[in-house]
Amino acid sequence: MLDYYALFHALTYIKKKNIQMLTRTLAWQQRSKTPGVMITQYEMNLPEGKSTPDFISKPTPLTIDEGKLAVFKVMVKGDPKPEVSWKRAKGNILDKKKFTSKYDESTGEYILEIHKVTGAETDTYKCQAVNEYGKAVWTTTLTVNEGKIYFKVERADGESDEKFWDAMLNADRKDYERICSEFGVTDLHSILKKLEEKKKERAQNNFILSATLLCTLQDGVIPYDDDEILKNDPRSTGRTKHFSANSLMQNGTGLYEGDVEEINLLSNVDFVIKIQETTAKEREDALFECVLTHPLPKITWMGKGSNLEDGEKYSITVSDHKLIHRLLIRDCQQLDKGIYSAVAGITTCSAWLVVEGDFNPAAKGISMTKFAINLPTRRDCDLRCAPSFIVPLKLHSAPKGYECHMSCAVKGNPAPRITWYRNHVSLNTNTNYYISNTCGVCSLLILRVGPKDMGEYTITAENSLGRAQCSTVLSVQGERKHSCICL
Repeated sequence: MLDYYALFHALTYIKKKNIQMLTRTLAWQQRSKTPGVMITQYEMNLPEGKSTPDFISKPTPLTIDEGKLAVFKVMVKGDPKPEVSWKRAKGNILDKKKFTSKYDESTGEYILEIHKVTGAETDTYKCQAVNEYGKAVWTTTLTVNEGKIYFKVERADGESDEKFWDAMLNADRKDYERICSEFGVTDLHSILKKLEEKKKERAQNNFILSATLLCTLQDGVIPYDDDEILKNDPRSTGRTKHFSANSLMQNGTGLYEGDVEEINLLSNVDFVIKIQETTAKEREDALFECVLTHPLPKITWMGKGSNLEDGEKYSITVSDHKLIHRLLIRDCQQLDKGIYSAVAGITTCSAWLVVEGDFNPAAKGISMTKFAINLPTRRDCDLRCAPSFIVPLKLHSAPKGYECHMSCAVKGNPAPRITWYRNHVSLNTNTNYYISNTCGVCSLLILRVGPKDMGEYTITAENSLGRAQCSTVLSVQGERKHSCICL
């Protein structure tokens, strides 16, 4: 007798399976947050709290010498927890002595190890994460160097091949994997971390030069455009449209000149701290030191009307940030005394060098009569002073998307504490603004000006003797400029 009840359940089960197969055939492709990952979603609407698989970290392409151990690592997410499997395009991974697939519970990584690789393992490898709501797939490659000698960058600690780092620093992000493959680099993650450190270091070294150029353009801004790259790369972290700094030098007047689309780029500087009178004994060294409001790679030192050059007698140095300049006069003699000058741009400061003679009468057989004199009581000089602004903030107006640089100079003893505000809100902890304070030269840089940046900017300097502040208003998209206020 035919069991209609069993037949009904069998047909229902077959219908359900057919619907599931049809649903998977009509699956939806989803975009992953990890580039290069393909996600397939089986159902249009997922239950609350459930998700398709996705890769948190993906395996990078490997180029490795024959006989070494190749390792691919991935991290996945999804609810329910996905099942992870590995495949290769030209063969299988069933040989357990050659291929080891495991899961590290401490790190949450799924690992595929290929032992003692040979040319036969050069292939395309696929990692697949699957749960009941979908699957995620990532494809990578393994290249085995068979019997060839390749120069390898084994470490990302700055002591490896300079050609590799030069290529990485000057390449686009899309070319990183190709360059690493050419140099035989396997640990791309560590290389990218070190690359970011090198970019920041180069940006810091060139930031001062870039800031000087920015300050001298009209209203203190330069157009920003993602499609144009700053020629000669004066600053690696910013991009500037149609701008070139060719043969930047200091001319006879102490001004900077460069070609910016046939515009003369000039920048004047002033002294925050001028050189002071110095006293030295014969055969001792004397030091003159000054601090500038804007960075200069070189200033002119003069002694008794003649230009001084770095050499055995004179040592001319400059700090890393190009603000502090020093002149050291070695083995002072009576001929060295006189007036010395520092020339920066069109600004000059001068001071005396006093050389005290080493006179010993007894050595020359000259008798001297001893006598006593009364000297006035010594009084300590109080050099403390309240903060004050030597160079105030200037007016600024910038279109949307432009770069804007504000700077001023402040003095005070003890050294004042500097705080920047926008619309009375502190910016010192805001990572969207680059703030620096070098020997009293205070700067604030906005990389890409937007409507949210418009408003009143105030800088305050405060120490135990008083408080001073200077304000200006940044106008965006043609907003009316306002006056600068210094207190």
